[in-house]
Amino acid sequence: MKARVKWVEDVLFVGESGTGHTIVMDGPEEAGGHGTGMRPMELLLLGLGGCTSFDVIDILKKSRQDVTIVWLKFPQNAVRKHQKSLPKFMCTTPSPVATLNRILSTVR
Repeated sequence: MKARVKWVEDVLFVGESGTGHTIVMDGPEEAGGHGTGMRPMELLLLGLGGCTSFDVIDILKKSRQDVTIVWLKFPQNAVRKHQKSLPKFMCTTPSPVATLNRILSTVR
């Protein structure tokens, strides 16, 4: 898997995945951003959420659970400026709580 990020101007960047998909990233206005793309930390959280959800869905299906919806939510203050570690997050699903707790303990 590979990716590259190209600086465009100010705090505007374009990221390209190894599969050829691109995404625009822009910093906050107070840092010179223009509001033209997601902030890099937002993308990090979305990537973390996507990877975790992928694993949770895979484990639930292998456990023969009837999966109808899975939400991964990061609180508004999940990331602080210059944070050095990843935030805590919560995964919710209508599957039985015991099953979800067992699954999440394997993901942690």
